[in-house]
Amino acid sequence: MRHFGRWFRLHTRLALTVSVCLVGSTARAQQLPATAPVVNPDVHGLTAAECQIDLSRWYDVAYKAASDSVGQRLIKSIDFAVLNTQNRVQLRRCVLTLDASKFSGAALLDLARAYAQTDEPAAATLAAKRYLAEPTTTDSLRASALASMARQYSIRAQDLQHAEPYVDQLDVLPNAPWSIKRAAHENLFSRYQSFEIDLGAQKHALAVIKLARNMKAQVRSREHPDVSADAIDASQLLTMYQSAATVDGNFGREANAVKLLEQARRDHPEIAAALFDSAFNATSSRFKLIGKPAMAIESTHWFNAPDDTRVTRFAGNVTVLGFTAHWCPPCQGTYAPLQAMSDSMSSRGARFVFVTTYYGYVGSKRNLKAEQEREETRRYYANKRITFPIAMLGDGFDAAKFTERDVPPAFAAYFLQQIPQLVVIDRHGTIRRIIVGWDPANSERLPALLSTLLRAQ
Repeated sequence: MRHFGRWFRLHTRLALTVSVCLVGSTARAQQLPATAPVVNPDVHGLTAAECQIDLSRWYDVAYKAASDSVGQRLIKSIDFAVLNTQNRVQLRRCVLTLDASKFSGAALLDLARAYAQTDEPAAATLAAKRYLAEPTTTDSLRASALASMARQYSIRAQDLQHAEPYVDQLDVLPNAPWSIKRAAHENLFSRYQSFEIDLGAQKHALAVIKLARNMKAQVRSREHPDVSADAIDASQLLTMYQSAATVDGNFGREANAVKLLEQARRDHPEIAAALFDSAFNATSSRFKLIGKPAMAIESTHWFNAPDDTRVTRFAGNVTVLGFTAHWCPPCQGTYAPLQAMSDSMSSRGARFVFVTTYYGYVGSKRNLKAEQEREETRRYYANKRITFPIAMLGDGFDAAKFTERDVPPAFAAYFLQQIPQLVVIDRHGTIRRIIVGWDPANSERLPALLSTLLRAQ
């Protein structure tokens, strides 16, 4: 999910903001053609560490070959996804020739990590178990090894399932340093969050919260005299509470979410009330919208709607109101699923509406006047094959005059903090669910919710 408020506050520094928001949205380049320079495919080594060293040499050669191909116009640009896949294959060729039974200590742990890196989770597990069982391995070393194995599996979304057992073992390791446990959970939290996997992010956010609570008790009781009370980062901790509560809200558990935020205030009196207010007020207010009438969306500019459209109200249909923006990569993940739902469910009484606003640019086109930006925005969503109505709020954007007071009233009314944000509204015009971010599993969960609301009278 993209943090909307922070983006607005930094909008006057447009060039920097754009470079951040567009990371990951660049279209993939073509794969290396047969005419590209051939790279020596052999990676050798007598240990996993030597394989990694040789692999680094291989990658340098491969990268130069790709760069030369760009210079010779044999390819348009380097496809790093292809290079990284080839990189993994090369390492696999090397480490699978090694006899694991001949290694121990740090060399064995290196091999376990290499197995993890090359899609060999079973071999990685066996090597890691052998390392952890060695009599010379201390709990501190075991903790570091488990955390490092979990990190190896936190690069790709499909690998995260393999990271979980290592963190589970770390949690029950008797004398594992608190800082290592916390860092392991924070790493997986950030990875699940970056992949928009709600339940995984919440699991590790709650784990960090529990660790912080336990550590506070231990600091007070002098069980950890070497750890100061300020070792618990307040802003990071509040992020964990807010994220965990947001996931509860995404699943319709608003009461649980409110209790969690209230618990944060009770458990951490040392954190200034202003920090809680800054972190939680908008989130709590958003939860309180559930069960209340949805505010109508008014605009003089609509796409995919009749020319005289000015306002849309929500009674009579089950509606998904989506706040989105062209600069937001996670928002793009909603386009195809929501359009598919619109295509399949509109005949049953479901409708979909997007809401966006002016940002002064679209893609590489900068300093756009209002009329130009409307046309570029219309073209952008047409290229994304969105056919349901889209409201464009406001009258234009002027970076020199922009203040947060210029945020469209509808954004404030729905307590927009992060996008995408979807508001699910029943036939009576009442808000029933607010979903922040886009977990891919929403492609199944949201149609089920809409079907329930469509059956209700």
